[in-house]
Amino acid sequence: MAALDAEGIPWEYAIDSTGFTAFSAFISADIAIVCALRGSQQSDWIDVQAEAGLPTLPKCSVFLYMRDDARNTLVQELAAMIKAAYSQPSPTDGKGPA
Repeated sequence: MAALDAEGIPWEYAIDSTGFTAFSAFISADIAIVCALRGSQQSDWIDVQAEAGLPTLPKCSVFLYMRDDARNTLVQELAAMIKAAYSQPSPTDGKGPA
């Protein structure tokens, strides 16, 4: 929202809800857009391309918190997968994990 404001691009809330189901319905109906981590979108969502004129988003970080004594193999494997996915450098086109 700050990036839109800085560019002088008007915007408004399409929906005011804390429920993901409501948000995803508006996005799927092409009534709203959302900034989301790549891979978290639903299959009927489309990426907004740079040519659409939206400002570049600032870089963000993803943090993984795990108990030091987590001994569950599945938890450790999932943590390793998340670390591997997000330790890759971001592509220059802005696509991929942030």
